[in-house]
Order: sequence, then C-alpha cells, then structure tokens
Amino acid sequence: HPMQKTATGWNINIRLSPGRYLYKFIVDGRWIHDPNNQLKEDDGEAGHNSILYCYNHVFRLPGYPNAKKVFVTGSFNDWKKKELQMQHVGGEWELPVYLEEGTHAYKFIVDGTWLNDPENKIVRSDAFGNLNSFMGIGDTLVFRLKGYTSAKTVVLSGSFNGWSTNELVMNKTADGWELPYVLAGGNYEYKYIVDGKWMPDPDKPVTTATGEFINSSVTIKPNYTCV
Repeated sequence: HPMQKTATGWNINIRLSPGRYLYKFIVDGRWIHDPNNQLKEDDGEAGHNSILYCYNHVFRLPGYPNAKKVFVTGSFNDWKKKELQMQHVGGEWELPVYLEEGTHAYKFIVDGTWLNDPENKIVRSDAFGNLNSFMGIGDTLVFRLKGYTSAKTVVLSGSFNGWSTNELVMNKTADGWELPYVLAGGNYEYKYIVDGKWMPDPDKPVTTATGEFINSSVTIKPNYTCV
C-alpha cells in the first residue's frame, strides 16, 4: 500500500471491515510503528506493531453528568476495570468498540460503582450470583427443549459460557422451553439442566464424549465439509 505524500506527511485511504488490525509503516525500507498511536503490542522481533480497531458497536450510558470517570468492562476484556474509559458526549457517556461475534456480558463503572445498562432489559446472573447486562453480535441460535412442561427451572449450559449452572435460564413455552443466544462461528458442546438434572439435547443426534459425560454438539457457520 504505497502512501501519498502531502504537505504535512503521508497518507492513504483503505476500506476495512470491522475488526482488530496490526500495522506498521515502512519508511525507505525501515519498519516503524505509528508514533501517533499509543495502542501497540510486541511484534516478537524486539519491536512493536501498532493496533487499529474498526468499531462495530457503541456503548452508551445516559445521565451521570457529574461523574468524573466512567468505564465499560465485560467478558470481552476479561473484566478489566480501568481499560475502556468512556467519554462524555452530548449528555451521555459513550465508547465505540470492536466486539467479536457472540454473546457478551458487561457492566458500567461510574466513579467506582458498578451498574448494569439501564437501557438494556437483558440481565442475567453469572456463576457467582452477580447480575450482568448481556448483548450479542452475530446470528441468533434458538435452543429448544421440547416437553418437560412440569419442570420448575431449565438452564442452558455449555462450553460457550464456561458451563455456568445459573446464567442462562430458559423461557417456558406452550410445548417446552427455549432461549435465543448469539454465538460466533465454531463448535460448541452443551447440555440442559432440568430441575438440577443434567441431560443432553434429545433432539440433537450429534454428541461428544461417552458414558455419563455425553454432551450435545452444535456447529455454527461451518467452514469445512468432510466428504
């Protein structure tokens, strides 16, 4: 990508899809990271690569005009408290980010106080009993369990949420239970927990493992087919 010389330096316009990108400049054969970008990581060669994010989501928190610092944190950044600081813009706090496809738990931290997203009605308990806001990017898969209408509680648990036993409580329907959930492309294992009893999906013939540890298996956006 040859850059064009301008009165103040060099530039180039490149159309990028949402994502995370590493880059460098090559100045007369010498590789350098971007001196105007503080986001960087080791390149494995005693130097650094600059990091560029093309955003696909904006976190917004209305109100709190007198707050000094507001952060957003969640499963997408290992719940780091002071990594993603939001900016006060037009009467609300906001931060554009890039998130991978899938379901993400998150919270806001306003001057040290943790709180859920008041604009998001999807709130679930995690494995430690904390209530978190949830959002998803990508295609939605609806998990369905037919029957068991007399059960009091049915929970979905799998490799996609660390096999949590209380996070994904399913909704009761006229003929069973269901729960919409957003997953990125990949292979996943899961089970249902019906009133405390674990069981594979009776309507999914694809399973993994053996004996009492049989799990149901689902593939999202397959990219290879064996013939």
